[in-house]
This record gives sequence, C-alpha cells and structure tokens, in this order.
Amino acid sequence: MSCRKIILALLWLVVSLSNLILLSPVLFLESGEIWADPSTLRPTGDRGKTNWSDYPSAGDDYEKIDDTTPDGDGTYLFTTSTGSDYRQGWGHTDFTETDNIDSVKLTVRAKSLATSGTSEIIIGRLKDLGEGFWDFCENDAGTDTFDLTSSYTDYSIIWANDPYDGSGWDRAKLNNTSRAWGFESKSVGTYWDTVLQDNFNDNSLDTDKWIERSKGGSSAAEEQNQRIELNLDHTAHTGAGIYTRNTYTKTQTYALGVDFQTNIDYDVNPTGYGFDGIWILRGDTSGTNFWDQYYGAPTTGLYFRIGNSCGYNNDGIGIYYDDDLGWEASCPWDTTIAENTTDVIDTSSDSWYSIRIFFNGASGLCSLKVNGTTVTGTLGSNWLSDLGSTIRFQLHTSFYNTSTKWDRYDNLALSENKDADNRVTQSFIDVFYSEVVAKRQGGIVQDQNNQGIAGGGIAR
Repeated sequence: MSCRKIILALLWLVVSLSNLILLSPVLFLESGEIWADPSTLRPTGDRGKTNWSDYPSAGDDYEKIDDTTPDGDGTYLFTTSTGSDYRQGWGHTDFTETDNIDSVKLTVRAKSLATSGTSEIIIGRLKDLGEGFWDFCENDAGTDTFDLTSSYTDYSIIWANDPYDGSGWDRAKLNNTSRAWGFESKSVGTYWDTVLQDNFNDNSLDTDKWIERSKGGSSAAEEQNQRIELNLDHTAHTGAGIYTRNTYTKTQTYALGVDFQTNIDYDVNPTGYGFDGIWILRGDTSGTNFWDQYYGAPTTGLYFRIGNSCGYNNDGIGIYYDDDLGWEASCPWDTTIAENTTDVIDTSSDSWYSIRIFFNGASGLCSLKVNGTTVTGTLGSNWLSDLGSTIRFQLHTSFYNTSTKWDRYDNLALSENKDADNRVTQSFIDVFYSEVVAKRQGGIVQDQNNQGIAGGGIAR
C-alpha cells in the first residue's frame, strides 16, 4: 500500500472516531440534531414555602437561592428543627424560548452541618402547586433523594420528558402554574454540644461558670477534695448550692449528667429535712422572694428531687414544679410531674449515684434517671411558660435541723441538643433544547441551502 493510501486511511479513521465522539453524548437526539446551549431559569413566580429561615436576614427567600454564582455561607436558606420536613417550591410563567426542548435539569446546591444522624434533600418536579402542593414524598413522580454531605454539593435530576404524562417538554409545561419545581429538607441530623463542663478538680469554684448561693450561718458550696461539696451549718433553715452563671435558651433540649452523694435521707432522719436535688430556674433570679427564707432554696422552678424533699416521708426520686414565689409551711408542690417513692438512695454505704436529667424546653418533656431508676413526665404548658425564655441550672441541698448534712457532686456535664442546619445556597433549572443543523436527502448530507457536497455545499 502506498504512503498516500495509508495517510488517507488514517485520516478517514481519525474523522470517523471524531464523529463518534461528537455524537456519543447525544445519541438519543434525532439524526441531524445536536445540543444547543441551555437556558437557565431562576426561581420566580408563585411558590409555596414553610418553615425556612433566611441568612443573613429575613426577606425574599429567592434572594438566597437564585444567585448566578453561589456565595457559600454568604446567603442561604436553612432548616433548624429535628425530624421536620421543610419544603420550598416555585413555578415559572416567563419561559419564552423555543419549544424544541430536549430535556430539563433541576439543580440544588446544599449541605448539612450535622455531625450525627442523616440529613437528606429531596428535589423534583412537584405536582399541584395550588392544591395539596406539599403532599409529595420520595415516591412521587419526578423526585429523587440525596444524602447531604458537610460540603456544598450540587444535587440534580434530569428529565427527558415531563414525569407526569411522559410526553416531551414545551413552553406550556415549563410555565404550568399547577406544577412546581422544588426541594425538601428531611431528617435533619442533630448533635449534642457540651455547653458546660466541670470536674471540680482544681479545688476552687470557677466563678466564670457558677454563682454560689447559701443561707444559714456558715453554710457554703465549697470546691474541695476534687469535687463540689454543699456543706450546711448546724443551725436551722440552712441551704447551700451553686447555679449557672450563664443562662440558656429554654426551648432547646438539655441533658445534664453528674455524680451525686449524700449523707442523709429520710430513712436516717425522718423529720426536719429539706431538699436534695437539681433545679431548673428562671433565667432572671432577681425577683422578690425568689429565694425562700426557709432552707435557702428556690421557691419557683422545675425541681428534680433526689432523696429528701421538703418534709415528705419519701426517698425515691421525683420531678415537680412550683411557682409560688413564697414559702408555704407544708411545702406543697403546685404540680407533681412524675415520681417514684420507693427507696432509691442508700446513705449507709457512702454510694455515689449517676444522675441524668433530660429537659425538652419546647415540649416540656423531662426525665430523671438515678442509676437504674427513671421517672418521666411532661411539664404543663402553664408551668413551661412560667419558666420564661431563659433558664439556669442549680445544684442544691438544704436542711431544717441541727445535725450535719451535706451533698456532694462531681464530674458534671451539661449538653445542649443542637439543631444541625441543612442549608441551600442556590437552585436553578437548565432547559436544554436541540437544533436541526443538517438534513439527509438520498443519503447525501445537505447544508442549510439544500446544496449537496457535489454542488459546492458545505456539510454541517
């Protein structure tokens, strides 16, 4: 074979491979068609929206997701509630491009801040914008579900046809006001964030964390022996405790864990005892009579009883609420949320007890666990409202007698159940359409003027 023939053969091979490569991405297009540049649609028109928050400030939610260039955490929509569904949708009424649409692609740029749990985003072509718009789920036509990561990522879904009737796209379908494009943030992950921790090991009360409050002679809360010791003076009406210097937003969920030891319960001294336990107080502790003249204890708040309780012959554990802002001689609680009056605390063995408190400040659900014994109940909405918007936590003991009484706490950790944001910083629709750029007649490629190659036409 001559060199000329070899060169022509190689050129033919190169041209053939090039054509194959060019055609491979668009094999589903009809012969003689190629992709055209896409039209990009931004959120506009009617929409449904529930429970989304805006950053940096409230306003038109579209401003957060219609940027041509995503700006990360500069502006975004975000969700901040565990296990809830947050949905965003919009319609289009201004698409005026050619009807020769080949496919449509919806893209949402999102991330999750969860450090545990699963965060998902569902994106899709949603039905019934005006009626029952939000009654869609993963199984509806035209939706897809993705697990979010900790970095902003583009999640997309593409349709060759309208997912609801299976036919091709046109302008009317893109502008259909009974359909919507949108996304849903689901199964928001949550994590526990330790907001206060103290092992009480440096033998000096950390005044950046705690405020001491004691009453009755030389009663005091002393950090010593690598623990916090609440020691009472041998006089009547004594009390000692520490409460958190910082206040905390009531509507979060909190877990408080601490080790506990005491030397008196009602089995040892059945008369004249006071309080053992942990309080959740109003954030503002400055009110008149907030602290009672007897026992030096708070007179309003949520009380998690561990052992002794205000003149009642019960050991065990319990949860109560009182809003009297004043002392009553018989020490009644306004409400008993939950209690177990069986003997739980054994002072004869100098035992340490593992205390675990949970409090959901939004629902009022609370529980107290002492070693293997648990009581759980729900604080009524009136008492929940009475706590106000911020809360403090207090460790406290008190006594109404002349004998020695002390409580000890160690290894405290207060954790807050943080909502893990799902964030959306951009969303857009790419509309791809095809162009007829060549015709085949009799096997001869024609140009746009119907002139074949032999007639001086240029094959396109």
